[in-house]
Amino acid sequence: MTNTEWTKSKSTKRCNVFPTVWAAIYGCKGEQTHTWRYTTGNFGRREAEYACPTCLAAKLATESLVGKARQDALQAAQEAAGVEDYRTARVKLVAGVPTLVR
Repeated sequence: MTNTEWTKSKSTKRCNVFPTVWAAIYGCKGEQTHTWRYTTGNFGRREAEYACPTCLAAKLATESLVGKARQDALQAAQEAAGVEDYRTARVKLVAGVPTLVR
C-alpha cells in the first residue's frame, strides 16, 4: 500500500522528486526538506519521495493532469526554461543544485 498524501517529518532529506534534468527545468535548489510521501519505485517497491517547495508545487500542478493537457504543461515548462528537448538537455550539479548547461 502506498501513501499518496504528502506528510511532514522531523528529519530532513534532499529533494528527490524529479530526475536531474526536470529538477533543473523546474528550478529546484536541491535543498533539504521535511515533506515526503511513499511512491511506487522500481520493481513495485515502496520508495520515499522527498519534495522541496519548488518541486512540490510543480508535482501538484502536473500530477492531476492527463493526456494532452499534461503534455502541454510539460512542454510549456521546457520552453520557459529554454530547453528544446529534455532528453538531450545537458545538466550538471553545481554545489548540489541541478543546473542546465548552455
